[in-house]
Amino acid sequence: MIEAENKKEGWLSRTIRHPFTLSLYYFSIVGFAVVADRYSDLVSREAILFSAAAALILFVLVFSLTALSFRFVRAEEINDRVNDLKTFFAAQQMGWIVNDKYIRVMELGSPETWVFSRTLINDLDDTGEIFQSVKANLEENHKYTYFIPDTPTSYQAVSKYFKLHTFSKKQVQFYLIPEENFLFYTEIVAYNVHSESQSAIEWLPLTQESGNASQFYIKMDTSHSNYVVGIGEMYKQKYSPSSVGR
Repeated sequence: MIEAENKKEGWLSRTIRHPFTLSLYYFSIVGFAVVADRYSDLVSREAILFSAAAALILFVLVFSLTALSFRFVRAEEINDRVNDLKTFFAAQQMGWIVNDKYIRVMELGSPETWVFSRTLINDLDDTGEIFQSVKANLEENHKYTYFIPDTPTSYQAVSKYFKLHTFSKKQVQFYLIPEENFLFYTEIVAYNVHSESQSAIEWLPLTQESGNASQFYIKMDTSHSNYVVGIGEMYKQKYSPSSVGR
């Protein structure tokens, strides 16, 4: 908890507590005290106060410039790290890693989408990008087919889906697959099914020891995308659409 709070500490607070800034405080006060004591008999009180005000203004100006310079240096370091990551991904040919913004674009442009999922979590989380895309697609009369394991939690998920989304009859179909025949351990979505731009993407959530969650989306190549759709075709031939939730 303490570590998380330290990470959120602002750049201004870090600058104020920087050793250089603290040293500047100390020597400025000591220097002014020495000067004021030495020349107190030669200079009027008004002049000393005026000098103190001028010194304060100069100090604030120097402090502000120092803080800005620290901030610019930090920004350059971050930009360098981002560029290094981009170079690394390009060198490793890791263009198959996509983000939720890419998923949303894929989703919105897909007239027929097949979802293989154990929980339907992305379609039920009304705070997520994917949920908003599904909602918009259903309003445009796009079709969805869901393949989920035949378990008690699946029935609950389907019931919640019907409460959260509005769609016409036969626009959305659910296939409940026996647990022993369900071949997926995470969520895979096939977009633009039965079209030239057919593509499948796998969702890989990662929860770290600190409790922070990361989302990774892996875009499959054409052969693997076709294989996933082939599994869906096999399910549709072996099983009938479920009437659960209706």
